[in-house]
Amino acid sequence: MEPSRLSPEAAGKPQGLIAKDRWFSIAAYISSGEGGIAAALRKHVEEEARHLSSEDLLSVMDQLYEQISSLLQSNDATESLLALHAIDALIDLPVGGASKVSKLANVLKNVFEVKRDPEILVPASTVLGHLANAGGALTGHEVERQIITTALGWLGADRVEYRRFAALLILKAAADCGVKKVKREGIDLISDLPDETLCTIISFLRTDDAVRTSALSRRWRHLWRSASINLDTAHIPGFCPEQIEVVTEILSEHQGPIRRLHLNSLYFADLDGWFRSPALANLQEFDIYVAKFDDVLPLSVLRFAPTLRVARIAHCSFFEDEEVPVFNFPYLKTLVLGFLSVYEGTLHSILSGCPVLEDLLLDSCDGFRRLVINSQTLRSIGVCNDMGSMSEIVIENAPCLERFVRSDLFRRTSPLRRAPVFRVISAPKLAILGSLTDNVDKLKLGTRVSQQEMVAGNLEMLMRGVKVLNITSSGPNLDAVLGFLRVFPFLEKLYIMSSLQKDMQNVHHHEPTALIESLHHIRYVELKCYTGTDSDVDFAKFFVHNAKALELMKFVVEGRCTQKWRTDQYKCLQFDSRASPNALLDFRSYSGHAYPAGCIRRGNHHNEHVLSMANPFDSSSCSHCRDA
Repeated sequence: MEPSRLSPEAAGKPQGLIAKDRWFSIAAYISSGEGGIAAALRKHVEEEARHLSSEDLLSVMDQLYEQISSLLQSNDATESLLALHAIDALIDLPVGGASKVSKLANVLKNVFEVKRDPEILVPASTVLGHLANAGGALTGHEVERQIITTALGWLGADRVEYRRFAALLILKAAADCGVKKVKREGIDLISDLPDETLCTIISFLRTDDAVRTSALSRRWRHLWRSASINLDTAHIPGFCPEQIEVVTEILSEHQGPIRRLHLNSLYFADLDGWFRSPALANLQEFDIYVAKFDDVLPLSVLRFAPTLRVARIAHCSFFEDEEVPVFNFPYLKTLVLGFLSVYEGTLHSILSGCPVLEDLLLDSCDGFRRLVINSQTLRSIGVCNDMGSMSEIVIENAPCLERFVRSDLFRRTSPLRRAPVFRVISAPKLAILGSLTDNVDKLKLGTRVSQQEMVAGNLEMLMRGVKVLNITSSGPNLDAVLGFLRVFPFLEKLYIMSSLQKDMQNVHHHEPTALIESLHHIRYVELKCYTGTDSDVDFAKFFVHNAKALELMKFVVEGRCTQKWRTDQYKCLQFDSRASPNALLDFRSYSGHAYPAGCIRRGNHHNEHVLSMANPFDSSSCSHCRDA
């Protein structure tokens, strides 16, 4: 799949001719997916290998390594993931020899040293496992020398959470791919570790993988029985009765603690009995999807409160029939509630009992009309598919809040669904916001409530930190969107989900564009559900002609967009008159499953990614969306 980010002159040329006019650019495949960059790299390297000497071919490989390193230095998650895909593709190519292994290992080591985003670190660990397994003893030794030794140092040093997380991912990859199975050149750093460290590695494996470690060697045979393990029914083979039997046996016989408990749709399970098991005394992560929606979550679940770090609760009756207990979760950092009804008082009582909460996701929840946030620690909030019952969202005091992401997958099919009023009183660090409707009256800043005060006063100072904004617009409506641009003067990325309104006239009649400060800062605009109608063209043309810092405007097109159609769009948008000489246009079609709303798709486990990924409105940076 060739990238389509072309100038109007290039749009008329054959793709092959364009490719020959320039050296191979990994970055050009930013939107092509893992398969696109893998096929292109394979073709490029094989062609070069046929025509170049061994020395010259090494120079070509060095150029590719430099490009990969440069992409990984970017703060853009999409570019980092592209670089990882490129490494993954290069591993299997029969060129580069020992120097390739060493250089790729060094690049991956730098990834783990610098990156903090799980959306990058987790796939990096998968690529690491691929590298460790690909080349036999030499490769395994190089991975151990450069990366595993570093990881062990991080585990033994002062507790730095992102370094510890990276170290455990590295060691898990080593365990998964079998680096520890064989003594490589007389050295096996994994099996020579103390039992305590080996048990730590086991604690981050899946349930079935933890059990399988007993078959690696005599040294490993009994370790998993005393290690802290993850008990996850998704990784226990068999149907519901067999899974219930296995869970009951592990809870009654496992000698070590259970770090994570994940239960999914187990009919007739004795949840209350399980929750009282001594093996769960120090549970850190609790994840349950109850089989029947009207099943009551036992109050015994609150015995986990003193130690829980992560809680995900879905599809159950949530403290509805009991007197509301006192909630106290002193260490809880992530809370996900999905597919359940919760009383407003209960919800706010839970939130007030979480003094260190950082991430909150409410997915397909109802039973409350107002969501009021008062938290000194919350950094990310996601409200997905709120079922239309919420009338107001109030960010009263959230000094650490960096993102508020709201999605309603049903909005395009249910236009009469009322959007809640969104009131921001104090959120000085808010940088990522959306999706908002294009009714600016629904946005209230500070204690003032009228649109005139909001625009004319100095309240826009409250929103100077917002860099990424997503708007759902009917039309799309240019004047409504410009109303938001006045409120967010330093906006850099703008995403607009458009729904067709045939009588929309996108002609700007208000103050000069020079007074809209954000037009000097916007680098990226994405117009989703673009159809190429007159109203769509007029809307897009405004940004092409007035956004002075624009680097890329992406059009997510309903239906097929042919090369001829793209060329016509360049003419309609009067691209030659663009305000930014560096601006590019990128037309992409989507189909069926590839819902264009961004990285918010059905299912609370997937939606949770919006809390941590670099840009929740960019589906290309989410592995779940790319693989859909």
